[in-house]
Amino acid sequence: AIEYAVSGYSSGASANAGESWWGGTTGSSWSDLTAVWYSTTNACIKAFTVRYNPTRVTLAGLRAEGEWGQVRVRWTTGNEEGVAGFQVRRAERQEGPFESVSGPLIPATALPGGMSQYEFVDRDVRPGRTYYYRIAEVLEDGSVLEHPRTAQAVAGALPLYELVPR
Repeated sequence: AIEYAVSGYSSGASANAGESWWGGTTGSSWSDLTAVWYSTTNACIKAFTVRYNPTRVTLAGLRAEGEWGQVRVRWTTGNEEGVAGFQVRRAERQEGPFESVSGPLIPATALPGGMSQYEFVDRDVRPGRTYYYRIAEVLEDGSVLEHPRTAQAVAGALPLYELVPR
């Protein structure tokens, strides 16, 4: 497919020499479209992209569960080669910002090609409040890569005890 400027229809179409090429009917010789058709002729290209996730670890599962006065975060990983450990990051809004709540490092335990399960208990929460969690991997070179998957939980209330005189 090609486009070129046509008054009243596609007058906004533009091109520069050297942008689009035409291989003729055989594809054996190539010509600049601005020289073959009109000076505003360009090839129409439709492209799709996939979001690249630079993380090394396969995050097989991530969940967060509100409990009495805390939130328990659990995750399962595979392919931890080159990974020193993990950070649990928390936000009060789904879009972030996410900040580490687990300290500097939860050590990686999986053997290359194996899977491991991890758990972190976040006790610095307010009952009834919704929190969002992500896992970040800390590589052996010290760089940190955050996974985009998010788990959500509502922190549970602390139990109330009734004092009854005897």
